[in-house]
Amino acid sequence: MTTTPQRVALLAPLSGVLVPLERVPDPVFAQRTVGDGVSIDPTSGELLAPAAGRVTLLHRASHALAITTDEGLEILVHIGVDTITLNGKGFTPRVVGCLPSVGSGVHQGLTDQNVSKYPPIQSR
Repeated sequence: MTTTPQRVALLAPLSGVLVPLERVPDPVFAQRTVGDGVSIDPTSGELLAPAAGRVTLLHRASHALAITTDEGLEILVHIGVDTITLNGKGFTPRVVGCLPSVGSGVHQGLTDQNVSKYPPIQSR
């Protein structure tokens, strides 16, 4: 018996320009090693929850987090390219272990310092 995949609606976590994932200058994402996804060149600095769920992971460098939905879907949100090298500097996670609703602010991390250090994906 074949099951039909469920469709999941997600909110864009950032305002910005949608960029094909294969153009991301990081092979882990461009080759979809960690799964399918989207890339957004941000025009805003606040990260919003793309779905309701529980924040189940916050990387020690605060540049990535995961939200797990009630249905068990785990959504990885990674901020920037090479941002792990900042060791959390300039990133302010707003929630850990809590239950964000769709569209609620979960992270402030696209400071002028971070944006200027790492140019937009489109310019690479």
